[in-house]
Amino acid sequence: MIEAISKHANELLQELDAKWKPSEDMIKTELSTVTKKENELETRRNNLNQVMQSHQVADIFSTSKNLDKSLPQYEVKTIKPYKAKFIPSNMQLKMGSQMLGNIYTVPEFELVDTYQSEVKTVPCVLLSGDNTAFIGSLNDVKLQKIKFENHNIKEEKEVQIKVSDMTWTKDREILVSSTESDLVLYTKDGQLKTFKSFSPLKTLGVHVAKDNKIILGLTEHFALPVPKDCIRRLVVMNQDGDIQHTIEYDRDNQRLMLFPYRIITFNDKIVVVDIINCAWEGRIVMFDCGGQLHWSYNGCNSINSDQVKFYPMDLAITSTDMLLVSDTLNHAIHVLNHSGELIVRKDVNSLGIEFPVGLDVDKNEVLWIGCGQLPKDTGKKAKIHCVKLIFIT
Repeated sequence: MIEAISKHANELLQELDAKWKPSEDMIKTELSTVTKKENELETRRNNLNQVMQSHQVADIFSTSKNLDKSLPQYEVKTIKPYKAKFIPSNMQLKMGSQMLGNIYTVPEFELVDTYQSEVKTVPCVLLSGDNTAFIGSLNDVKLQKIKFENHNIKEEKEVQIKVSDMTWTKDREILVSSTESDLVLYTKDGQLKTFKSFSPLKTLGVHVAKDNKIILGLTEHFALPVPKDCIRRLVVMNQDGDIQHTIEYDRDNQRLMLFPYRIITFNDKIVVVDIINCAWEGRIVMFDCGGQLHWSYNGCNSINSDQVKFYPMDLAITSTDMLLVSDTLNHAIHVLNHSGELIVRKDVNSLGIEFPVGLDVDKNEVLWIGCGQLPKDTGKKAKIHCVKLIFIT
């Protein structure tokens, strides 16, 4: 046991040293260059002082003619420090190679651009490539195909449908949940077709996993808190819409979720944005298809309190397996690891981003954020921001 702990501790130190080394080398190179320039200036000053102390007029005028009066041209580089966070593990649960915990790189958020939409809210963003995307809105009753062009949004196509959530199928068509009984398919030729009806139940979050299984949230009605016998479940379907599995209760017959608003899969597990009351407070839960709850995240403990609640709206995953959660009313993005532990909570209000809702990450690690607004702001239109996630190593 002692040997295993010592081995893991040494591995963590080596990992941290390896992550720090590029920054250390940059600092050393910069320091060496600055020192060299400093020595050159010091030499020139000494030569000048020596001549000025001379009583020979010829020496003074001769030096004046040959004196390099310009200062060295050099711009000091700004070196961003490497930011890391160590998250300890529960040693009673982890006795393997990660028994002490893990080191995580804390991403920087850098605003790249901002686009003005023509809808009131953008709760759903699906990137399509070639600077195009689909955005959907429940309140505006619209599904739009848009193009980001010269800092503006160009609308290429629009259909009238309420959009609560949407996801790509393997055929690059779009499944749309509109909080009605029908799950709708938006086809490649721009048509809307009923994929499957779940009457009398209503559709909520929808997601297509890597194995092409369709996961859909269903509810009997929208009341919160949940009445005792009200249905709040997930169904897992094949590509033809045949239900293969239903998830609603854990192994102790306790509800796994109250209102499955958003769904995503993460390392073969299911992650859900679960709304818990009519004020749209919520939590993030991860469980498997067998109903085993793996973790629940209720917001940053140091921030969320009786005064500051947690309002999760959407999920996205980076290429480095970090889980991003929009916290709408707090103008924040939470970055979690695969165990539901907080790496960083970013206040995006500092970037000029308000009410982040819909999230999607492209192949270049750029986070696209569709925003909302307060109900009283009836005349405003929502913005879409693109934010570069920078992992300094």
